Amino acid sequence: MKERSGKRTTGQRGQLRRGKLAAAGIAAAAVLLFLWRGAAGAAADKGDREDEGAFPAASSYAQIYERISRTGVTYLYKEYEGWAMTGGQASGAGREESTASADMAGSQAAYSETNVRQEGVDEGDVVKTDGKYLYVCDGDGRSVQIVNVSTLKTAASIQAEGEGEIQEVYADQDRLILLENSSSTRIAEDRDGMYYPERGEESRVRIFDMTDPEHPVQSGSMSQEGSYLTARKVGDWLYLFTSCYKEAGSGEEDVERYIPKINGSLMSYEDIYLPDVQTADHYVLISAVNAADPQEAGDRKGIMLPGCEIYVSGQHAYFFLPEYSGSQEMTGIYCMGIEDGDIWAESAAQVPGLLYDSFSLDEYKGCLRLVTTEWDYERGTQLNHLYVLDKELETIGGIEDIAPGETVKSVRFCQDTGYFVTFRNVDPLFTADLSDPKNPRIVGELKVTGFSSYLHPYQERLLLGIGQEADENSGAVEGYKLSMFDISDPSKVTEEDKTLLGGGYVPGATDYKAVLADGGRNLIGLCRKENQELYYEVYTYEEDGGFALLLTYHLQRADSVDGYINENQVRGLYVGEKFYVVSPAEIAVFDMEQNFENIAGLRL
Repeated sequence: MKERSGKRTTGQRGQLRRGKLAAAGIAAAAVLLFLWRGAAGAAADKGDREDEGAFPAASSYAQIYERISRTGVTYLYKEYEGWAMTGGQASGAGREESTASADMAGSQAAYSETNVRQEGVDEGDVVKTDGKYLYVCDGDGRSVQIVNVSTLKTAASIQAEGEGEIQEVYADQDRLILLENSSSTRIAEDRDGMYYPERGEESRVRIFDMTDPEHPVQSGSMSQEGSYLTARKVGDWLYLFTSCYKEAGSGEEDVERYIPKINGSLMSYEDIYLPDVQTADHYVLISAVNAADPQEAGDRKGIMLPGCEIYVSGQHAYFFLPEYSGSQEMTGIYCMGIEDGDIWAESAAQVPGLLYDSFSLDEYKGCLRLVTTEWDYERGTQLNHLYVLDKELETIGGIEDIAPGETVKSVRFCQDTGYFVTFRNVDPLFTADLSDPKNPRIVGELKVTGFSSYLHPYQERLLLGIGQEADENSGAVEGYKLSMFDISDPSKVTEEDKTLLGGGYVPGATDYKAVLADGGRNLIGLCRKENQELYYEVYTYEEDGGFALLLTYHLQRADSVDGYINENQVRGLYVGEKFYVVSPAEIAVFDMEQNFENIAGLRL
């Protein structure tokens, strides 16, 4: 296909960038394209593979104190699709982090699992099953109910510890893992005898032996300062991520004021990394816990960064955040290796533009692929770029100036192919051939009305889109929809069918954990809120008939939180031939072999 007007390769655009900067009298070819280089060696010993050139560990508490006591640090204020950044702090819209499975056709699983961001990397959720029991977080995070899927009887419940709130759970063989968060405020006294309110945030991991589900036994726990960000489980190892703000206190000796604690003990300065960014008071902390043997602790690390989002590939944890070079929008990327409980610094880089969400970057065969968007002040328009970075985060290929004036709405990488949606009045779904990392190519472009805000590999030749319909002339949004794309020929992708879901709100359009998309069982489930009423709907897809609605269930509107059900906590899952719609208020059971007949229910 022909290239879109205005699109340039990275080499062409790089020449233009350097010309602009030179004309402006800024010695910024190095600044604009500044990359921290780091290479992790292949040695098995963690000390050998750690790269101090990427972002070094602190050499002393004094060095950390100097960093955290900086004053007058300011950042350009910028809002971009959920990012709000000012005063050195940034917050995400919660697009945390669904799986680009190696086998997109799926399989006939005995029970469904949480829709995750990365194949092989498990994630917690508010509802889980192990095929024998349902584990359901209540509406206020104070307990987890353990319900037998066969009898629909409550076997036991586990309460949050102290004033904590349960954020998510993992069901792992005969273990249940709880992720909790708690906050407190106390009056503290500094070295000068001055009193001040000190607010504390702490996250906890609690592991329970579920050999006897009616009598759960806590087998291990750990605590980490900071508010809960997320957790990822790779094999037996759970990695906990928290966000921790600290302050300088009354001086360098006041270590407890500016150094975080893990399990109640101050972190060693050697375990805290100091990237070359202007930040003064924020850590992201990472701890590894062996779920199979809770007494075995892994590494505990901290990295001083402003608020960031996180993508975990299975071998690496990537932290990414907006950064600026003058008015130039950039994304800073900081990569840490993870393996069997070890955590170490590897590499860091900057790329032009900002990432839309964690699906905008993806690791595959040692390369990191990204889609970014930046505002070009000279041309007065948005520009979209695709980059490929090697394992040292060196840019080795890319395409720039894709779809000028349009906004990225979703991205999905599937092995050697990338799909991304931009939108202005219609939805161009671009297909990129990434089989040669040094020479990525746009090979297809499909224009349809509306846009997909979430893309999911559904079957071997199908890509599911969840998003919104829009008027092709004005771009005005007209409600939510499902789209099914035939991707058997990447250069000629077609929209095979679409179905309108109506107005209101569909959590699955922005929260992938709220989506059940199982190509093996041919089931698509999601919650929909309309006129303050909640519905759970299940669809199937047939090549000849398109989408077909199998179930619409009207959820009861009562639970432990003032009669309100949070639509973001509604999940659909199956065990065998039974389908379960689960909320903090109830469990409804349907027989899939009997046209989804409602056969049982339990009020929680």
